[in-house]
Amino acid sequence: MSFTGLREQDIIDKIPAAEKLAKPDGKTTMQSLLSDRMFETFFTLVSILFIAVVLLQQKNSSLGSLMGADAGDEMVQTRRGAEKFLHRATILLAILFLGGGLWAMFV
Repeated sequence: MSFTGLREQDIIDKIPAAEKLAKPDGKTTMQSLLSDRMFETFFTLVSILFIAVVLLQQKNSSLGSLMGADAGDEMVQTRRGAEKFLHRATILLAILFLGGGLWAMFV
């Protein structure tokens, strides 16, 4: 079955009746595939950006600070410029990542 040069409705019309059943949300098979593909692309992009933003953040502490070494040596500073942007971007991307994961799990 060739689908080149056809409109979306023509493709849907060529799909056998058993495959053309609408999902509970009322979308046809083609619409579901397109929306699923868009979600996968969005979720992949958010994941890559989230990893990049986390890796770009700088911390002056070493692994030893997890166990209590260097305790009390830190100075509290306000975030400015790029550090503030990366902090807010991390929060936003984390929310989008968690929301997308829950969306994929429950919808």
